[in-house]
Amino acid sequence: MRVLVTGGTGFVGGWTAKAIADAGHSVRFLVRTPAKLETSVGKLGVDVSDYVQGDIKDRDTVREALTGCDAVVHSAALVATDPRQTPEMLSTNMQGAGNVLGQAVQLGLDPIIHVSSFTALFHPGLKTLTADLPVVGGTDGYGTSKAQVEIYARGLQDAGRRSTSPTRAWCWGRLLATNSARPARVSRRPCRCT
Repeated sequence: MRVLVTGGTGFVGGWTAKAIADAGHSVRFLVRTPAKLETSVGKLGVDVSDYVQGDIKDRDTVREALTGCDAVVHSAALVATDPRQTPEMLSTNMQGAGNVLGQAVQLGLDPIIHVSSFTALFHPGLKTLTADLPVVGGTDGYGTSKAQVEIYARGLQDAGRRSTSPTRAWCWGRLLATNSARPARVSRRPCRCT
């Protein structure tokens, strides 16, 4: 199986790509800066020779990257803490989800996995993070953008599309560290499709 990974030079995307490769699958990357593949996920021993250079905001490049793949893991997102970047985060993350997830549905990829964030579900007083929590969004631009994308991904599921949204509860460590610095706690939102 060939799996497209977006966000593969990041922490979650890089370790996900490694797990996919370790399971015997081929990994293709959609990446803005190909040189970063060698200095990030390549250091984990993942073959980084199959990539398409581009951005999740570019519909045609995303289509090129998805073509020939069987599945996709969409972990790319613009992350910023500066409130002045909120409009860019909202635009980039929603447009990217539409391009990646929407076209993956059109092409019949299975599975389609969107990496969500607990900021899409968290609210003050929450005691347990579960898959069926309502999407509430965060108090910042990133949380709002991830909530919008979560609503979009759930809409695809509700329409009968085969997709799932693992929700990152906690992840820490360094991508280039030894194998002991893996994502620590990961909560998965199971696919609600039949």
